[in-house]
Amino acid sequence: IRTRFVGRRKPGFRMVPSITTLKGFLEKYSSEVELLPEGTKVRFLASNHEMKADNIPAMLAYIQGKAYVKAKKKQQNEVYDFAAHEPFIVPHKSQQNLLYCTLTNTTLPKDAELVKRHIQGRKFIHHKEQHDQKERAKQEREEKRKARMEATAEHNGHQNGND
Repeated sequence: IRTRFVGRRKPGFRMVPSITTLKGFLEKYSSEVELLPEGTKVRFLASNHEMKADNIPAMLAYIQGKAYVKAKKKQQNEVYDFAAHEPFIVPHKSQQNLLYCTLTNTTLPKDAELVKRHIQGRKFIHHKEQHDQKERAKQEREEKRKARMEATAEHNGHQNGND
């Protein structure tokens, strides 16, 4: 499969593969496209859009277009497990299409890529370290309290046994 340039060479230009046959198209995009049983149409899996199989330039334009890319991203977000980031990233209380970060008090869209970037971000990491320090201090205080309780119980037990 050869590629050719489309338009002027600007930053962010796209390379469009020069696929000329249906077989080549189906091989290249086998995970995103299926040939329907009658053999005259192709279905794009992410969007369930059907198109005639004889118009390869139109199929290429669609698969690289905004609508299909958006549908593919939506499909990926439905599969992603946002619950893996709890208790820090939780569903938004009033808006179902959003998430809420309890550490940074930030509202996030339900987008796997954006959530990953947020978790790797400087602000989140800083707040997470502060949270972890507080949790460690809390555990240490609790352990000291338990040790004191055991020591006083042991001390009281010896006093009662001596009487």
